[in-house]
Amino acid sequence: MDDIKECILEAINRIENTCTLLYQNKLEEGNAGICKTIDGIITVVDAVNSYNRDGNRVQYDLLELNRCLVETEKALKVGDFVLYSDILYYDIRSIFLELLKI
Repeated sequence: MDDIKECILEAINRIENTCTLLYQNKLEEGNAGICKTIDGIITVVDAVNSYNRDGNRVQYDLLELNRCLVETEKALKVGDFVLYSDILYYDIRSIFLELLKI
């Protein structure tokens, strides 16, 4: 479980860094962090799923996370970096913070 928490903390850090840059309208730097942020989210999901496959049980709202990811994709497609950042910071980051409490 400690490995998962490290993944979550890293993903939260990436979310916070990317969102800070995008909120400051530093689009070039913020855009550079988007791939790393998405990779961090994928790493968390993979780690939790692997942990669960090993007979453990970590509950999280996968449907809500999927909904958030679809919304971030839509925001990116239309170039709405504020909405993208809001979803990352307030929704996905919140899901990850809840996972840390487990």
